[in-house]
Amino acid sequence: MRASLLGLLRGPAFIVDALGVVRAANAAGRGLAVDCPEGEGLIRNEELADWLAQVAGTSHALPGRVEVRKGDFIERMAARAVVAEREPELLFAIELVSSEDNRFAVLTAKIAELNEEVRARQSAHARAEEVARVNLLLFRELQHRVKNQLQMVLAIFSATRRELVDPAQRDIILKLEAKLQAIFEVQRATYYDGDVGTLSAEGLLGGLVTALRPMLPAGTALECDTDTGLISHDQSYPLALIINELIANSIKHGRRGDSGRIRASLHAAGSEIVLAVSDNGPGFQPGPPHSRSSGLGLVRGLCRQIGGKLEIDSADGTHITIGVPHKAGES
Repeated sequence: MRASLLGLLRGPAFIVDALGVVRAANAAGRGLAVDCPEGEGLIRNEELADWLAQVAGTSHALPGRVEVRKGDFIERMAARAVVAEREPELLFAIELVSSEDNRFAVLTAKIAELNEEVRARQSAHARAEEVARVNLLLFRELQHRVKNQLQMVLAIFSATRRELVDPAQRDIILKLEAKLQAIFEVQRATYYDGDVGTLSAEGLLGGLVTALRPMLPAGTALECDTDTGLISHDQSYPLALIINELIANSIKHGRRGDSGRIRASLHAAGSEIVLAVSDNGPGFQPGPPHSRSSGLGLVRGLCRQIGGKLEIDSADGTHITIGVPHKAGES
């Protein structure tokens, strides 16, 4: 069996025991250490003993290095070893590796190392995707809970308003309810969009207009026009409050006789998001003494918060335009 095993190996090969004593060698092995009887060319040392101990613990061939006596000098050579027999005695087959074979073995080992790195990265990527999926589920659950809480607060406001008798108190609660409704619409749009950074302009304006329609007096039409662009969450809440305030003011003041027409639009224009709210009412001159000054003051403050520019035209009705700079992630 030893002879047949050695015959399968192309390079110089030896059968050794656990101490490194050569028991047999093939022709190439004997020729390598021609001055040593029966190819006794392997130098037995601590390195060889440690290597053989490692080989004994596996069924695979392990690379290593051995010192070979070639006549009067010793050469350190690459080698690979495998367990040849375990019973009745532990024996090893050692094949010396030529420089070309050694380069191929190094290349093979490098490829195996790269494959292992690819597998590790794929595994890390899969774990990251799983973490992202769980985080998205948690985010949506949080948004859902916040939406439900806001809805409950809105219901409390509405119930309180219905119980009040004083019209002035009812009007205060109604205004607060409208502002909270604007915040609720942003939260609702965020929940349904599922994006942690942006939400759709169409969903924001459409939701606000739908929420404000029940407040319209008879004979007043409310139209909206928007595109499918995205708005950052940082800007969405101030914009929602601005839209709510401007439309609420137009509902209250922007009528001629028994009819009114209110139009709201939200579009991307170059480097800005442009919000426009107009009505066909009598118009007004902005200023502190005017009855709308407190509402307009809120709008101005919110505009400053998001870097917006406010323009008011009262030539034929009221036309308010607000340009807000795009933020990263918007379209």
